[in-house]
Amino acid sequence: LTLEVTTASRTADIDGVSVKEGQYIGLVNTRLENATDSPESCLTAMLKAHADEYEIATLFYSTAVGEEAAASLAELLAEQFEELEVDLLAGAPDLYPYVMMLE
Repeated sequence: LTLEVTTASRTADIDGVSVKEGQYIGLVNTRLENATDSPESCLTAMLKAHADEYEIATLFYSTAVGEEAAASLAELLAEQFEELEVDLLAGAPDLYPYVMMLE
């Protein structure tokens, strides 16, 4: 399962989710699932809905996020979702602060 966090380019209502331009949006296998005001809350919301079905989470972060912020988030997620083994890697595309693969 792929979880992607990016920024909305316009205000819209898609798949029952209201999005304002500039908000962070969460995509699950490219389908819009949520809109929040921070990339961290966006990713956390998607994990709350899907984490219990998986054991391994690989979190990719973009250069805009930086290693320190990404490491803090990965640690927080590992504590909050104890059933997940969270691995952290650089390499998310520039327009995506976070991309997570669940296995």
